[in-house]
Amino acid sequence: MKRSARLSLLVASALSLAHFASFDLFDSPVLTDVRYFLYFAWQIAEGATPYLDLFDPKTPLASFAGALLWRLGSALGVEPLYAVRVGYLGLATLGGVLGFVVFRRLGDGRPAAGFLGLAAGLSFGLLGELPAIGNIPKLLMVLSASATALLCFHRRWGAAGFVGALGFLDWQFGILAWLGAFATALLYGEPRHRAALSTMFGAVVALVPFVLYFAARGALGIALEQTVVAALFRGASSLGELSAIETLERVIHVLQLSTDIQWWLCLAAPAGVGVVVWWLVSRRTSDEVRLLVPLAIYHFGIVFVMLIDFQGFGDAFATLHSLAFFLGALWVALLVKIEGLVPAGRPAHFRRTVTAAAVVLAFVAARPGPFRAESPRDRNRPSLSSQRDVAAQLDQMLGDRVLVAVESSEMLVLLRRPNPLPFIYWNSATWGHYCDPDREPAPACLDRWLDSTGTDVRIVHRASKPNRPRPYGLQGEFAPGAEWSKVTLRASSGRYRAVVHERKHAD
Repeated sequence: MKRSARLSLLVASALSLAHFASFDLFDSPVLTDVRYFLYFAWQIAEGATPYLDLFDPKTPLASFAGALLWRLGSALGVEPLYAVRVGYLGLATLGGVLGFVVFRRLGDGRPAAGFLGLAAGLSFGLLGELPAIGNIPKLLMVLSASATALLCFHRRWGAAGFVGALGFLDWQFGILAWLGAFATALLYGEPRHRAALSTMFGAVVALVPFVLYFAARGALGIALEQTVVAALFRGASSLGELSAIETLERVIHVLQLSTDIQWWLCLAAPAGVGVVVWWLVSRRTSDEVRLLVPLAIYHFGIVFVMLIDFQGFGDAFATLHSLAFFLGALWVALLVKIEGLVPAGRPAHFRRTVTAAAVVLAFVAARPGPFRAESPRDRNRPSLSSQRDVAAQLDQMLGDRVLVAVESSEMLVLLRRPNPLPFIYWNSATWGHYCDPDREPAPACLDRWLDSTGTDVRIVHRASKPNRPRPYGLQGEFAPGAEWSKVTLRASSGRYRAVVHERKHAD
């Protein structure tokens, strides 16, 4: 690698690090679905077996990665929650660097193209906000897709198959990363069939340790049941909830909530789809096609999946990464167009000035790091300190009693109290796995499971998702029977509360 290339990579790494280091890992609240995976990380670090002890219809890589970071933090004497957050913000930083490398290659090795790709990747605050909470699924999948494409470019087919399979282990649809490698090997491998077999062998090498782990713990069957059967049941239930137009409205609504004033960049990004298609056609005989094909299969596939079944901020996280890819392609195409307008007689330094100005404008539009504007959603969020305040109140209220929590697993994590139930959230997948949906309505099934714990204190809450009815589960606060009294614990700041139900006892 030339000295200039090393220097540009170093600058890109510093910019990516500065951006993701600007997210407050010390006081970000434990919110969104990430709270579930923080709970899984803690429990796995304590020896629990995913699927056997912890219900989860997603593939397990994020939970294992979180558990590894949790144990590392404990071993180093660092608060494990902070260790997980540092690790995942580090992974997000790596994602920005990979974006730089990908677009530098797509821009014929020019650092300017790489910086435009990096600017696109730093444009959406949610991509740092969720890793600042904890081990968010789909982040390793995104890294897998970029790394797999780069390995395909360098004809490292076995490694591409291995890394692509890691994408699947982070989320089922991450298999698109591996499919991109397999298809690229079939189309451009030398020889093709051997290259394709290498991607298959790499995938097997990645999957075997997980298969052996679950088999050794007697959890292989239930792992397959939850990640395949329960996941399909949830997907089928979700597809029946909303029409195609309503799903699109939900996507738009959640992306607007996720991006705030950067929403206009979401609207600009689809123009990059045409750019990527044009690159696929115009570069079909160049080496870059081995980079473009796996990226196109992954990103087009993710967007298609999200337009069919979109859940919330976790899916917005994956969608925004793909929109950032298309936005980067748009910025590079515009740069080429702008440079083409410079008269041939102009001196070289004038062209370099125009190029630098275009890169600066892309970063101005991105507003990375401390330049992010505070949104109404940011201002209304609770803090981790407010959650700790409520957790301390709850701990005093509980004493030696056992707490059962559904949805509000942040209290379980902060108090380090394991849930007596094998599940910590309630949706169609949980209902389908633990009940007979044809014979037992979801609320009745949940009541039965809650009663089976014999506990005296419950937190059962479902924060209403935007534009998302939940006919099979919880919507708003759970209302138990008359034998329960309601206690609301509030932080002194007033920005966080927990609704606790306590069983009444006869005098």
